[in-house]
Amino acid sequence: SDVYKRQQYHYLFSVLAPDSRQLGAIIDMALAQTPKPQSVSLLFASDSMSWAMATAGAAYASSQGLNVLSGVSYPSGVNDLRDQLGAVAAPGPDLIIEAGHPGESVRTVQQAQQMNIQPKLLAFTDGPGNYDFTSSLHSAANYAAGATQWTPAARNSINYFIDSYHYSLDYSAKFGHLPDQHSAAGTAACLTLEVAIEQANSTLPNWVRDSLGVVDFNSFFGEIKFDDRGANMTKAVYVQQVQGGRNILVWPPTVASTRPRYPDPGWAKR
Repeated sequence: SDVYKRQQYHYLFSVLAPDSRQLGAIIDMALAQTPKPQSVSLLFASDSMSWAMATAGAAYASSQGLNVLSGVSYPSGVNDLRDQLGAVAAPGPDLIIEAGHPGESVRTVQQAQQMNIQPKLLAFTDGPGNYDFTSSLHSAANYAAGATQWTPAARNSINYFIDSYHYSLDYSAKFGHLPDQHSAAGTAACLTLEVAIEQANSTLPNWVRDSLGVVDFNSFFGEIKFDDRGANMTKAVYVQQVQGGRNILVWPPTVASTRPRYPDPGWAKR
């Protein structure tokens, strides 16, 4: 965010792709499908991060030729989304995308099914990839898509450390479960600091900071390269889709495990 530059946080770097790009990956994936979607509506929680992601997503969708039909906010943590869902679905969008939190994503699918709301794609910033999403929804989760910063299936080219497969294997051996996107981001941040220190041949803060400003390498987490704000604008955001009850990496095509299933065939065919 530009807040980095405004506040002069010269020592703040993030290996994550900015939140403003979260919905862009979902939109790019949808626009690559046949029949190409023409419209989108956005549903988002009232917190500042969800609002920012939805706002950026709407702007990006419009820039790519999608007709943004509506944007509806709901209070964070709400249990009943039926009014907001009805308002989002009323214009008949091809895509409904929600920027929110895991519990709200589950509630959205449950109530969309109850209301027979059926876009060609229902997608989330925080849905597929979260264990509770598929375990709570069972077959209703199928065809839903969600953005993520990383998944063990990501077959990124690397020139430092190990690939996603071996990282996941080693992590599981040590901790007893697969790493999620948050664990992977933490590992990637440590690797980045290691690279910067090696390049600077020093641990002096100013030297390491200057070295961080010019690092550029390919890791299991994706490319790590910072702009003048300390943001990693080069890293891909991935999209997972629930297919046959499993979270499958479907975007971008260069690292995907399989193709997206689109359009959604409807609740009766799950």
